[in-house]
Amino acid sequence: MKGVDRPTGEAIYGEQGVPAPGNNPPRAFGAIGWNDSTDHLWLMGGIVGPANETSAALWNYNTATGNWTWINGSSRVDEMAVYPAEGVTAHPGARSHAPAWYGASGRLWLFGGIVSYDPYPRILRQNDLWYFEPETAPAQVDWNEAVQY
Repeated sequence: MKGVDRPTGEAIYGEQGVPAPGNNPPRAFGAIGWNDSTDHLWLMGGIVGPANETSAALWNYNTATGNWTWINGSSRVDEMAVYPAEGVTAHPGARSHAPAWYGASGRLWLFGGIVSYDPYPRILRQNDLWYFEPETAPAQVDWNEAVQY
């Protein structure tokens, strides 16, 4: 497989939507993962920093080429969710430890999770449901909120 081979390795984001041999997601604990019907692997979020900072980045790993692609989300930590509104690109924000699955419709689904924001330590539990349409990536990189409780 492929990734950073030392515990202090940093992420290499590259250009969003462009697969490249040098791209690597951040080292993460509690990251959310899926696999889809095309044998691509998906990775989102996770705890990535020494003060429990969480990631919002969505990554795709192509098993045929061995390349990672940064699809969506920020390279910054602890990014807040942006809920859908006209003219706004929505995304679930940084989180870890969230249940996720690949549905029969071809959508990636994500529910809730744990987020941590400043002031540290402020740990919140999310209770929202999102979906992402991987067939449209990277041309359309919006997440869609299905339900917010």
